[in-house]
Amino acid sequence: MDVDLTKRILIRCFLYGWALLLLWFLMYVIMADWIYTVHSKFFDISMHDFALMNYYGMALVKSFIVLVFLIPYVAIHFADKKRSSN
Repeated sequence: MDVDLTKRILIRCFLYGWALLLLWFLMYVIMADWIYTVHSKFFDISMHDFALMNYYGMALVKSFIVLVFLIPYVAIHFADKKRSSN
């Protein structure tokens, strides 16, 4: 596979992941009460537990995005830069 294609895929996945996180955060900030009302009908959770699940979920997704997409992108970028300078 082409190195440039791999880099483009990784950076796009990283950016799409951050867009997903931003959307999740905005929906949580704007519509938290409504989302909690819908979910509390199906699950016996408190508002505090609901908030914790959202924040932990966002932290988990953020960590995943950085570990799976950003770190390999940076590694490939520096390896490609070193390869092209030689």
